Amino acid sequence: MSVQERTRRVGDTREALSAYIKAYNEAGVLTVEDLTGSTVTFTMINMADGVTKVSAASATVDDATAGKASYTFVSADVDTAGKYAASFEVTTSGATSNFPVGRQDLVVLIDSGTQTAEVAYEAAVAAL
Repeated sequence: MSVQERTRRVGDTREALSAYIKAYNEAGVLTVEDLTGSTVTFTMINMADGVTKVSAASATVDDATAGKASYTFVSADVDTAGKYAASFEVTTSGATSNFPVGRQDLVVLIDSGTQTAEVAYEAAVAAL
């Protein structure tokens, strides 16, 4: 699975981050997960310092059979420029799986009026 990058600006809460939840089936083919009856949450972690920015917040299942889910940001989620690793956790019948599986396969880049996400990330890493 390749890295998916989603870019937004500090303060942007109007558009939800949506994704198709996919996993490899027994035949090794990447297919969408059926989210019928599942609970989906969203987590986002600052890649510079490992601090959790959004922790298991409720996500919306937009189309269960197509595996589409989304998360609508609140202002506190997008108040700091930087690079963030994001994931959706799907719970079905008490069992959980995280998507994407690779921690850095879904990246949210948040730019500010004065810094790109990459510049903010580099500055944060240098400050550690």
